[in-house]
Amino acid sequence: MVMLTSDENIIHARADAKYLISDPVAFKFDFLDVEDLLRNALNNALLFAAAQTTADDALYRDRVGFKDRVRLRFLSNIQKAQLGIRLQSLDVQTFPPMFVKEAFDQVTQTEQAVSQMRNEAEGDAAQTLRRAQGEAQAIINQGMSRSNLITSRVIADAKVFEQLKPHYEANPQFFRSRLLIERMGRILTQANDTWLLPRVAPGQTQELRLQLNREPTLTGGGSNNDEGAN
Repeated sequence: MVMLTSDENIIHARADAKYLISDPVAFKFDFLDVEDLLRNALNNALLFAAAQTTADDALYRDRVGFKDRVRLRFLSNIQKAQLGIRLQSLDVQTFPPMFVKEAFDQVTQTEQAVSQMRNEAEGDAAQTLRRAQGEAQAIINQGMSRSNLITSRVIADAKVFEQLKPHYEANPQFFRSRLLIERMGRILTQANDTWLLPRVAPGQTQELRLQLNREPTLTGGGSNNDEGAN
């Protein structure tokens, strides 16, 4: 059957309905030709559904929706007519016109390729997003760990400061001397050589001299003598 769709395109459709006789008396005696009435009701349902559906939906995108529209319209027609039957199954198939079938197939293939590319792009985007979120979370966790470490160190330093503060306030000079001795002890344990300078009497000066020798340099005299010997 040739039909005109809602977007003013032409499509072909075929429908097969199977039914059970629920009221034999009405089916046999109330109508002259029930088969003809059923055919007309089914054609009416196809035309009605096509008028509410675009060609792309009827042919490719929403075949199930098109079939549902045909089914509902067909059921409404036979119920109003009281034909004494009950619909058992309905098969609806749609086809593009033969002279434009190749163009429809090309459009379908293009849409499938676009859909595949879109799905791949969405998959790549989702993977990139997950990777970026993971990296961002790792950076956040690392920052939190460093922050906690710095905070712990500051708290520990603050506790040490609070413990040493009374000793400093009691005798600042002694406290400085003790800290100096402790630090010098740590430094001197890592030194290879140690020199101690004696104190001088008040009013006297002290001079420290360091002897720095240059590294020996090679002269070319020996090589010249060897050349002369040859």
